[in-house]
Amino acid sequence: MRASARNPWLVFAVVFASGVVMMMGQYKVAPLMGTLVGYFDADAAVGGWLMSAFSLAGIALGIPAAIILGKAGARRAGTIAIGCSAVGNVAGMLATGETIAVLIVARVLEGVGVAVLGVVAPAVIARLFDERRQGLPLGIWSTWIAAGMLFSYPVAVPLADAFGTWKAAWCLCAVLSTLTGILYFCIVRPPERKACRNGQEAQARRPFAAGRSFYALIAAYVFFSSAMAAFNTYAPAYLQYGLGASATAASLLSTFISAGALLGGLAAGAIVQKTQRPLWTMRVGLVAYGAIFLWAFGFPLEAAAPLLALVGFIKVFCPTSVYDAVPRFVGPSDVGMAMGIVSVAQNIGMTLGPPAIGAALGSLSAASWGSASGVLVALCALGLTFAAAARSPQRSDSRAQQPDA
Repeated sequence: MRASARNPWLVFAVVFASGVVMMMGQYKVAPLMGTLVGYFDADAAVGGWLMSAFSLAGIALGIPAAIILGKAGARRAGTIAIGCSAVGNVAGMLATGETIAVLIVARVLEGVGVAVLGVVAPAVIARLFDERRQGLPLGIWSTWIAAGMLFSYPVAVPLADAFGTWKAAWCLCAVLSTLTGILYFCIVRPPERKACRNGQEAQARRPFAAGRSFYALIAAYVFFSSAMAAFNTYAPAYLQYGLGASATAASLLSTFISAGALLGGLAAGAIVQKTQRPLWTMRVGLVAYGAIFLWAFGFPLEAAAPLLALVGFIKVFCPTSVYDAVPRFVGPSDVGMAMGIVSVAQNIGMTLGPPAIGAALGSLSAASWGSASGVLVALCALGLTFAAAARSPQRSDSRAQQPDA
């Protein structure tokens, strides 16, 4: 049975669950940052690379992932992606105190999986749902990072404590990746490409020639992703080293980011679907994100829960807007390639952000948290500058809309 003959929400649920498990793998490092830094006798900057190494594959494979999608189809490409995550987690368990390089290589392998699925999933969603009804499912998909964090943050530290090793978190992710990979292979089938109305497929630009506005949007997403990844990585460390919370308490408090993001994804998706103005939604999100980052690493412990929830609620407005806006710049057959470019942008940001903050912080025990907050605000300001320069083309249907200026 083909995906198009199935309930599109069932297929979406499987794709989303697969993405959440892969994000659990990516963000299991953050709550265990103190443990890993101590285990490998490394500083905060090296710890940041344990996150950024995950994104290196995304930079290298964003465009090839789109080609893989075109050649192999959504079913095989997604299964390969999830398989890479499973193998990467198993490989990470082989690292010892003297072989941090093994863990970094394993993280790159996990990143290969995320790079491919990060292209496959939005392209599948774009084909499963009508163009005017994509806002909500894309809004939910934009929470895949937050949902992964929501499960990994409260589980990683207790799991490591229970088994006496950080490798227990890697083992759990390997098992879950295997299970979701099997489910993905059984449920997801390559959906049929949607026909473009009014013959505008031929008029649409190819992704690499989509114009200045397209690349302004991509540049804005780089800076947003950099700020997001940096804050997500070091928020637990700030709670632990800056405010004196225990590792377990810091992990649990950090889940408020994810809880807020789950609500934010629904709100952002509904707003984008209702207004059909994703660029405006992105600009508002960047303004709010930058404003709240003035206190990114300066809030008291008593205010941690509501502030972190607000950060999570705001942050998903940007990816939801990008996922909805990008298909408007290209024809239906090129959505996969356009999403590959988005994946490269996201991973460039996620690669640069954590080490930049790590360098500003120095040692976690004597970190310059105020300087780190300033870096996050600057990243949001740069993202807003590029987002303000972008202009959206009209939708590809017969009921032309006013440009989203």
